[in-house]
Amino acid sequence: MLKNLRWTIVFLLFLVYMINYLDRVALSITVPMIEKDLTLNPEQFGIIFGSFFLATRYLILLAAWPLINLARRW
Repeated sequence: MLKNLRWTIVFLLFLVYMINYLDRVALSITVPMIEKDLTLNPEQFGIIFGSFFLATRYLILLAAWPLINLARRW
């Protein structure tokens, strides 16, 4: 039972990693098309991406805060 659970967790972690990787690849492939379509220069695009990733980082921390507190109490 425990051995199957470990492999299930490994598989789920691998699946999450692959989805994250494919998301980054798709984003990097579409950058030239988005720049051309919206007529953005690289500096403007960098500001947009930086803002997005900064907001994502803080939202992930905010979402993880209850789990962090739960792990401390456990």
